[in-house]
Amino acid sequence: MKKFADKTAEGSENFMMILELRAQHKNADATKKENESRIKELNDQLQEVNDKLQSSKYEQENQLKTVLDDLLMINSKYIKIHTDQTPMKMLNKFVKLWKQGANPRMKSFRIIYYNGSETDINVILNGIKCNEVQQERRPDMLANKRFDTYRMDGTKTTIQFNLNDLFERMTILQIVALI
Repeated sequence: MKKFADKTAEGSENFMMILELRAQHKNADATKKENESRIKELNDQLQEVNDKLQSSKYEQENQLKTVLDDLLMINSKYIKIHTDQTPMKMLNKFVKLWKQGANPRMKSFRIIYYNGSETDINVILNGIKCNEVQQERRPDMLANKRFDTYRMDGTKTTIQFNLNDLFERMTILQIVALI
């Protein structure tokens, strides 16, 4: 009888261990599912950030001066800036540095500023080898000029300068790498 009681106690102990292991297994499964769900959520967030980086657009609208260091730090394919004040000599330096290889990912740079004048393009292009491409004169524009130049890697680049009098002498300078 003692053997039977020992076996029963041992079986009861084993049964309790089995129940405990099953509970731990269920908890592990639940934790695994929570972790998988969290991993999926993090992967989705990472993909969203990656998509934004791949589109690589930078847009800025401000009342402050855009500084050369800021422009050089932007590592985007497309840069678009609206500003009230833009130093022309700073833009000249930026174009020169870009032609020499700064911001290699940049495909398009567009800056829209106000109170520009036709002489702005002379300051911006000072010391930059380029050829003017004849543009059709448009009645809504005070200036509509386009220039072709090349980066040091041989990429053809178009610099477009538009000045219109519709909105406070709004000026658009656009640089596009033609790849």
